[in-house]
Amino acid sequence: MINRTIKNSFDQAKLSETEKEELYQRILTEASSSRQTVVNLERKKTMKKLVIGAACLAAVCIVPAGTYAAYKCMSPKQVATEIEDKKLAETFGKAESEAVVKESGEYQVAYLGSVSGKQIGSSIEVDGEIKEDRTYLVVAIERKDGTPMTLTDPVYISPFVQNLNPAKYNIHSMNGSSAGAVKDGVLYRVIECDELEKFANRNVYLAVQDGLQYKDAAYIYDEQDGTITRNERYQGMNVLFSVSLDTSKAVSDAVNRFIKDFEEHKKAEEPTDVATQKSPQIDREKQQIKKNNITYSLIPANRFAGASDTKSFYGLYAEIKGGNIETITYTLDKDVFYKKTEATEEEAANYDETKYEGSISKEMIDGKTPGDVADQVMGDKSKREWLLSKAGNSYTVAYDKQNTVGNFYAIGVTAKNVTEGAGRETVYETLADALKENVVHVTVTFKDGHKETNDIVFVRNDTTIVSKMITAQWK
Repeated sequence: MINRTIKNSFDQAKLSETEKEELYQRILTEASSSRQTVVNLERKKTMKKLVIGAACLAAVCIVPAGTYAAYKCMSPKQVATEIEDKKLAETFGKAESEAVVKESGEYQVAYLGSVSGKQIGSSIEVDGEIKEDRTYLVVAIERKDGTPMTLTDPVYISPFVQNLNPAKYNIHSMNGSSAGAVKDGVLYRVIECDELEKFANRNVYLAVQDGLQYKDAAYIYDEQDGTITRNERYQGMNVLFSVSLDTSKAVSDAVNRFIKDFEEHKKAEEPTDVATQKSPQIDREKQQIKKNNITYSLIPANRFAGASDTKSFYGLYAEIKGGNIETITYTLDKDVFYKKTEATEEEAANYDETKYEGSISKEMIDGKTPGDVADQVMGDKSKREWLLSKAGNSYTVAYDKQNTVGNFYAIGVTAKNVTEGAGRETVYETLADALKENVVHVTVTFKDGHKETNDIVFVRNDTTIVSKMITAQWK
């Protein structure tokens, strides 16, 4: 049984919010394997509790899963019995044992149903406070190839609500808890959270995803209409079910209080971070900025890399270092990025203009050639080591794949009003002026879903040396 000593140690630990949430998910998984139920060790006082007891059964609303499909698995009542929660089993005993079944990646997932009400199941906290108005949802997960699941398999299960960004409003902000059992190779999870019926006039979803915490890449949140959908391109498990609720029990005031309480608590936690954001450490000489324990750097190889009379390519190199970063996204206000692919000897000798829109020297991209290297232009086949194809105004790279093969990009700058036959200096001056109008937005996405953005701007220098004509720097 998880005791008060563990709880107090967790509360006193000097961890970032991201580290706490990841640790919480690990505790949740371990607790499930011991058939214990753990309430989210979260931010509010009411969120920093451990569930250990049982409570009385009160008036309960039972909601079946929806449109059903035949599925060989335990009923919600049997699952509750398996995790040794007698009161919850009695409650689920009134529900039909049918399932909505979906497949995703290597898994088959069944949503078995939900119940909502007061004092259902194991609802007494360590300090004796009773958690009322709870919703319980039951799922079954198995591998399609028949490989047995285990209690410690990393699976993230959370309710989502329309018009609430799931990166912020999820199982953590809803006082979430979990209990689990495995039978015949199938993993069963009972998810407990704050009562969901107050959201009944919105679409309510249940997400089942691989991993220990919410992944922004797994789902798409539409900020216009607030809907949440699966990312069909996600490589992994990202199931999304609709949760049927009694619309007559929707309570707008309760929803507003929930949002207000959450936002006020988040704001109360921000003073240190906000102070840091207002006074980032900027080192112009190193082309570096430090902010919120993240270091944003520009590598000296940033420079023009070959040009024609109408277009030039600028090799942009940045490196982001910090903890719990998942991806980095680069977005241009103007112009587009070009992906750099290392050319084979045959590709360099037989340049395909229909497939590639430019090419540049590897030495120029790596920044290894000293002095003015502007004579290494696109027409020089002997130096055509990188081929360029249009990639759009944005691209994303995984944190651990920065500046690796397959993740090199350049900015393609188009020169305007350059007359035919203009000298090289005139062409580059025009291109430099065009590039300085660009801003690169660099968005860091952390593993807990929150994001941070900093900008790269360009300064036009008064020189005829192409490699020094433009300086990239953090805004």
